[in-house]
Amino acid sequence: MLPHDSPFPAGETWTIPENFIYRDGGIESSFFIPGDSPWFSGHFPGMPILPAIGMLGMVYDTLSEYAAHHGIRMTIREIKRVRFRQVLKPQSRFNVFVSIEPSGDGFRGSFQCMSENEKVCDGMLVIRGETVR
Repeated sequence: MLPHDSPFPAGETWTIPENFIYRDGGIESSFFIPGDSPWFSGHFPGMPILPAIGMLGMVYDTLSEYAAHHGIRMTIREIKRVRFRQVLKPQSRFNVFVSIEPSGDGFRGSFQCMSENEKVCDGMLVIRGETVR
C-alpha cells in the first residue's frame, strides 16, 4: 500500500487493470486504456494520445499492488532515467513489468512498459519502504 489515496476522481474509468502476475522479485500487470478515458480529454484534440503521466500512473498502480500483496508500505522517492519511446492511443493494451530489490533503507527497482510487443517507456525507481504486516 502506498501512503496516499489515488489522485483520480472516484467513479471515472481512467484505465482498467486486467491482471497482476507476481514474480520472484517483481510484478507484471496488464491494463486496458478505454477510448473514453479522461486521460484523452484535451490531449490532443483530433489526435488523442495518453500523457506520459498516465503511463507513470500505471507503473504506480502496479507498484501499489506489489506493496499491498507483500505487506509493505512504499513511498516512491525518485523516478529517474525515464525514457518515453512510443505514444499510446485510445483502446490500447499496456503491460508493466516492475522488478524490486532491497537497497539500503528501502528498495530500488526498474520498470519497463510494453504495448503490442514494443517498448513504450522504461525507467528506474528509488523507493522507501517498511513492512507493515
